[in-house]
Amino acid sequence: MKISLPAPVEDVQIGAAAPAERAAALELALGALPKAEREGLVRQALARTGEQAASEGLFEARRGGRLAGALCSELQPGRTAGLWPPQITAAGEPAAEACAAALIGAALDWLLAREVRIVQSLLPTDAGRDADRLRAAGFSHPADLLYLVSDARSFPTAQGNSGLSFQGAAERGDAELAKLVEATYEQTLDCPSLNGVQDCGDVLAGYRATSSFDPSRWFVARHSGLDVGCLLLADIADANQWLLVYMGLLPAARGRGLGIELVRHAQWLCGQAGRARMVLAVDAENAPAVEIYAAAGFVAWDRRSVWLRVLDR
Repeated sequence: MKISLPAPVEDVQIGAAAPAERAAALELALGALPKAEREGLVRQALARTGEQAASEGLFEARRGGRLAGALCSELQPGRTAGLWPPQITAAGEPAAEACAAALIGAALDWLLAREVRIVQSLLPTDAGRDADRLRAAGFSHPADLLYLVSDARSFPTAQGNSGLSFQGAAERGDAELAKLVEATYEQTLDCPSLNGVQDCGDVLAGYRATSSFDPSRWFVARHSGLDVGCLLLADIADANQWLLVYMGLLPAARGRGLGIELVRHAQWLCGQAGRARMVLAVDAENAPAVEIYAAAGFVAWDRRSVWLRVLDR
């Protein structure tokens, strides 16, 4: 892939942040985040060493020796990466958009060299300067995500009797599980434009890395002796909550009321584990899923615009 960059701007140098400049570059690169979140991420980044530090692609723009802009990207499992849009200082303002484009280009080159397939950025809205810069760099906006939560008051007090049974996904092996998960993506309304973009093995690697992975919380859902879907959960102990990482049904199993039963089973397990709430993210345009979650007592607490760039040699 050849990344098109604007014509060079006089006195602007783009490159990886030097070790002595990491703190200042990180503070700038994450400057659009709320203060507490930014400070926490900077502390975590500065504490990384060895391979952990190597997962960070931190780039800076300098103009006349002064910091003019910065961008942070981060390698993630499953050949994916996160990217925070570039932030430009007053020193970089005369060439702000050229600096921003060059920083994104440097990060994409770095990620491509590490065989990243999908680069993701989450923004509060699909409009504004950050969105414009990502769009200009070839990112697309396939979806908005709704972040939903239900607390223990919404959890069922008894296990459902819908006829669903649940088998530990670990009993199936990775290849069989990947095949089942991939089948649940058929005709999906959850970010449908991404179907086929990512190998399902990479998808599962990403799911495992979403939070504290425990194979005992991953299930194959069965009904009348047949596989009908899957339910993948994770515990976030320090937040006293569970995450519904992914749930999906095979096309033939949809429209039979099984979706709400999957969600209620997840909530029941969360309650049995003594956690206070369950959280998840869903494509805002996936009306059937949003309705199911609402019926199970979930409410929205945040919304983010997803921006993606698929890297291909």
